[in-house]
Amino acid sequence: MTINVFLDTEFTELSKPGSLVSIGLINELGDRTFYAELTDTFSRPACSEFVLRNVLPLLDARPLAEWPGHENIHAKMSLAETRQHLQQWFADQVDPIQIWCDSPHYDWFYFQEIFPAGFPSSLIQTPKSVFVGDSLLKELFEKKVVREYRVRRLIRHHALQDAMAVRLGWLEIKSLVTTSNQFAGLLPYFNNLDLGQH
Repeated sequence: MTINVFLDTEFTELSKPGSLVSIGLINELGDRTFYAELTDTFSRPACSEFVLRNVLPLLDARPLAEWPGHENIHAKMSLAETRQHLQQWFADQVDPIQIWCDSPHYDWFYFQEIFPAGFPSSLIQTPKSVFVGDSLLKELFEKKVVREYRVRRLIRHHALQDAMAVRLGWLEIKSLVTTSNQFAGLLPYFNNLDLGQH
């Protein structure tokens, strides 16, 4: 059985390759999270005005030494520490892991920088986009996400809270795909059957 994990990243600059600021992940069940604020990958002068105003003020993690265990991590750490603890976080989940995100061209790009020597063996090495080309599903996803930000008081541009919102939107559209004949053709995509993992 494939485990679905939802990813979001924050980084210094949108219009050009920048540096990773933070990364958030949450599994499909919502009971395992990973959040790291990088301490050695970026500097304030390298950040865009948007990041200075909307991302850096949200950084709220404690030093890694104060954060026990691997099941739910929320800590400041170096890139090497992020790699080490994220590898362990993935290793604790024995089934293949599929990464989902709403901006793979950004999120996956920065995620790959954590693992320059290769991904953990349990990780499927191609991410999936929550947007599948169906305009109705995209609209429903976006409405669900907007509602969840408001109802759950999630904060945009905080990597973990954005990953939580993506998960909630994905659950909404997966439920529709599962129960509606209109979207039956997308069921293999959402169940990861298209990857031959079952």
